[in-house]
Amino acid sequence: MQREFHAMLGEARDRGATVFLSSHVLSEVQLTADRVAILREGRIMTVATVSALRESAVRQARITVSTADAAPLAAALERVEGVTLDGSTDTADRTTVTATVDTHVDAFVKALAGVPLLDLTVEEPDLEAAVLRYYDGDGPGATGAATGPTASAPAASASATPAPATPAPAEEATR
Repeated sequence: MQREFHAMLGEARDRGATVFLSSHVLSEVQLTADRVAILREGRIMTVATVSALRESAVRQARITVSTADAAPLAAALERVEGVTLDGSTDTADRTTVTATVDTHVDAFVKALAGVPLLDLTVEEPDLEAAVLRYYDGDGPGATGAATGPTASAPAASASATPAPATPAPAEEATR
């Protein structure tokens, strides 16, 4: 049944149709949508491609260096706005640093370029991580009101039509 649904969406998109899908199942949205509109309190907060939303998501990173390179690594990462050092683990000759990367990955990688790395793991963000930022009190477009994902549903559009440039009431977006 699910494969048939995805096939029908693909056929409609191939014919140039716009399909609106409202769902709290973000894994489905990620698989089927070209663009995603995030709604909060009845307003469209953003419209973006799935790729663009994923690129804006916070990432977790683990960086392993020799113990001698731990201080230069920490200094390099502390200079990058949007990177937070979460902690470190030391063994006899290695230090593994964990960090939260809330900036474009390019700035993070450039900061690492001057430090010899033994290992690097950067978790790939998913759509859910990006969408949930719009529902926490500090995310983009936050109104300060305590709301959760049940307050409004992310909607996906399998279309290539231009997106609205500014937030609009949901009623206007459906006209």
